[in-house]
Amino acid sequence: FMTKFLAENPDYGLTPTAVETELVWARKQLRQEVLWAAYGYDEMKKTVYYQAAIKSPMEKGVFASSSKGTRVELQSAPGTNSAMFTNGFHYYFITNSALNRVPVVTLYDIRGKKIRTIKDNKEVTETMDKFTLIQPEFFNFTTSEGISLNGWMIKPYDFDPSKKYP
Repeated sequence: FMTKFLAENPDYGLTPTAVETELVWARKQLRQEVLWAAYGYDEMKKTVYYQAAIKSPMEKGVFASSSKGTRVELQSAPGTNSAMFTNGFHYYFITNSALNRVPVVTLYDIRGKKIRTIKDNKEVTETMDKFTLIQPEFFNFTTSEGISLNGWMIKPYDFDPSKKYP
């Protein structure tokens, strides 16, 4: 998809071959980690920007990896972080959210300095705080085939561990 998009949109200044080469390199660097999204490649800095689940499959961060082998985490807040970069990769927007938290959008410069919060969703958070919402419980387990899986559970508001539930 990305190759076709870049070929049809030459204004982005990236060649499909350059991006594919850097993504292959990034995947090799990530080894066992999961690459979720590729945001782009800065030709001048020889750096690829991407989203990956490096710490845990339940945490997605935004990273920059140079062709020299260095990796920098641009956003490490708990939950899911996604990014949108400006042309030239001078600034980026991070959207951070979690299962129990509304999204917050923040603008950073490429050095990681916070410029300002664009959308904090304070009103939504205050409205949600008025309700008794049950927080999800995260857990992991191993299947009979030896595969480790993550999950989450929301119990009823009046949950009683001494009772038997279906």
